Amino acid sequence: MKDIVLEAIKRERDVEFEKKWEFIRGFYRALNLFIDDPWEFYERVINLAKNRSLRDFEPCLFTAPCMYCAKLMIFAHKLENYDRVKERLHEAFKNWYHIGCKERCKRSSS
Repeated sequence: MKDIVLEAIKRERDVEFEKKWEFIRGFYRALNLFIDDPWEFYERVINLAKNRSLRDFEPCLFTAPCMYCAKLMIFAHKLENYDRVKERLHEAFKNWYHIGCKERCKRSSS
């Protein structure tokens, strides 16, 4: 009986270990997707937010060097002052556009 119980405990531990290992593998797949294809990563994050019924969710993650020490500062949508950061970003990029959008606008105005 003791051997049966010990074997059952071992199998349960193996299952738990495999679950944790699968989570870690998935986590690293997500990190690699972020590195290799940030557009696909962004789309998946947006879809996940929609599935969680998060309205007006805009993921944000970028860095900029500190003007004093040059170490990177990390900016993300979870910052307390993100609304202010977002306003400044929109102002800084207000004249940027998709190349395809510009070409479509040129064609439609001709």
